[in-house]
Amino acid sequence: MKVSEKHDVCSFGVLALKVIQGKHPNDFITSLSSLTLANSNIELKDEMDQRLPSSTRQVKDKLVTVLKLAADCLNLCPQSRPTMHMISQVSSSAPQIVHS
Repeated sequence: MKVSEKHDVCSFGVLALKVIQGKHPNDFITSLSSLTLANSNIELKDEMDQRLPSSTRQVKDKLVTVLKLAADCLNLCPQSRPTMHMISQVSSSAPQIVHS
């Protein structure tokens, strides 16, 4: 297997899902093979770790952005995955979470 940026992108997707879900995202990754988040009936809030404290709308929006980005990173076709530069841009443009 040849290591490439697209492998790094996929790894980022797995890591992001693991952090958001609080577990290894096996079932979620499997479900991605037959659908896309943008057109699916998956409730994104159901994919988030229920141990996370109740959050503001801003925090939930940020988590949804990261979850969608992670799903894009796990696209079965490596050429369809975003680049690390694109991931960085999306991450930078998403609303920042401020803890008080």
